[in-house]
Amino acid sequence: RNFHSNYDERKSTAAKELEEIGPDLVFSNVPYLGLDAASLVGIPSVALCSLNWADIFNAYCGHYPDAQKICSDISNAYSNASVFLRPEPSMPMTFLSNTQSVSPIAFIGRRQPEFLRTVTNCSDQMKFV
Repeated sequence: RNFHSNYDERKSTAAKELEEIGPDLVFSNVPYLGLDAASLVGIPSVALCSLNWADIFNAYCGHYPDAQKICSDISNAYSNASVFLRPEPSMPMTFLSNTQSVSPIAFIGRRQPEFLRTVTNCSDQMKFV
């Protein structure tokens, strides 16, 4: 609630900072203030995440005073992104019209039990899952 008590001022300050830096694009995973600030100064922006703070905030804090204003601020910021990339699996984000589903983003690892035993100082009998 404190963060949003002066959200418009924060957004204006962030927009001025972006103007000074002069980026070609703002990429966010997925803080929303930068997306909102970018839209104020006409800088394209891309959001990338399988979740969003609007739905999470609403689920946990929607009953608090001013919750709808905060949720609206967050939703509007996400709506201002040029595109919101949603790697699968992701939350539905039905309130957004700028989403685009993308394939899962992952790094395929490899088993390294010896390394794990060394860094965790575990015995040879330790099983890692």
